[in-house]
Amino acid sequence: MRTMILMPIIIMLIVAQPSVAQFIGPSFESDIIMVKAILDKPIQGMAVTLRGQILHKTTRDKYTFADKTGFIKVNIDSRAFPHNQPITPETLIEITGKVNTEGAPLPEIDVQRIVIVSPITKEPERKSGGFLPNEYVY
Repeated sequence: MRTMILMPIIIMLIVAQPSVAQFIGPSFESDIIMVKAILDKPIQGMAVTLRGQILHKTTRDKYTFADKTGFIKVNIDSRAFPHNQPITPETLIEITGKVNTEGAPLPEIDVQRIVIVSPITKEPERKSGGFLPNEYVY
């Protein structure tokens, strides 16, 4: 009799185990803004997400970021970088931050978070003929 009562309870406990699942694949993407759109119409404090590469470091926390539409200076505190994940100029990343139009002739992005999308094997095509346009060398 006891077995008949305990068996359904044991079966329910086994079936009711919480499932642990990991989804690997595409997910909802936030609206990706292009550098050209920010340079054409910068709005102070606007939250943005950009996808591209960090090309080089210009000063302590300043870097040059590029996507296929242009270049922009980004201010990245070391805490925004992913932990133990090196980023090279070939690494495709998404940066999330805010547009800063104060104190500089061109807008900058104050980066709050960096996500590595994937390492890439070749750099995206650049609009200008050279590595950096002359007006964007700091």
